Amino acid sequence: MTYTHLSQSERYQIERWLQQGLRIIQIARLLNRAKSTVYRELNRLNMAYSAAGAAIHRKQRARRSAANAPRVDAQAWQVVKQHLNQRWSPQQIAGRARYLGQACPSWQAIYGWIGRTWLKPATRPLRRRYKSRNHFSWAYKATPIAKRPKEVASRTVAGHWEIDSMLGARGMYKARVLVANERASRYTRMSLMDNGAACTCALLVENLLLKDQRLPVLSVTVDRGGEFRDLPELLGSKLYVCDPQRPNQRGTNENTIGLIRQHIPKGKPLSLISARELAQIEFELNHRPRECLGFKTPAEVLFELHPRCRTSI
Repeated sequence: MTYTHLSQSERYQIERWLQQGLRIIQIARLLNRAKSTVYRELNRLNMAYSAAGAAIHRKQRARRSAANAPRVDAQAWQVVKQHLNQRWSPQQIAGRARYLGQACPSWQAIYGWIGRTWLKPATRPLRRRYKSRNHFSWAYKATPIAKRPKEVASRTVAGHWEIDSMLGARGMYKARVLVANERASRYTRMSLMDNGAACTCALLVENLLLKDQRLPVLSVTVDRGGEFRDLPELLGSKLYVCDPQRPNQRGTNENTIGLIRQHIPKGKPLSLISARELAQIEFELNHRPRECLGFKTPAEVLFELHPRCRTSI
């Protein structure tokens, strides 16, 4: 929505309505304006509001703003162009001029001038003249979650999984934990990841789910993280991807990660967690009664839905 300044007629209306005792919120509704706009207008003067005085104040501020607007001559832009040809970045050009006490436009102004001078991005004298590669483009190879079978939402059939990777301490993104949840039973499988590479994630998914003949795998739902970009080739039509910025579409997985945080707080590096400790956490989660399951354990529910899983619990 484009913002427009109050007109003089609106100022006279504000002055008249204030004299009639109307509240700010009522005036804003009558003007079809935000109440913050009316508040700013009333704060222009340090005395009782006057439409004529507010108009004079507005003109004075506009005149002062125009007078203070920076002016950059053509010679300064020639210097900027020379540095750009020497492969300097706009931040380096402006920072160096400030260090030497020389007049120079800001780096934001330089970027704007480059956009106006070189209309084609490919011709601009910038290091990153092209858009960076989209690491989420792999998601177009997978089936969107809107096309997932309705039985997945009903949670009556075992074999529909949600997968995500859990990060450790801030700034330490190499070590991760791959968390897989079966939707109907809330059964959890976990494994340590040495890094966030897509090949590592695909190998763990294959070992955790696909190679275990006791566990049914009818579908797998993931988010658009880059660690899952090799899964379309591994899972094919069984893979479903969530919409952007919609973690609630993997609510079971997100809730389970919250339970895991009881054992592994956010500040604890995952590199300090052993595979044995992770297996113990997995065992406790799968044998903890859940209210959503009628206080049965995920292991019990999975066995009821899929008897072949008995040896895995």
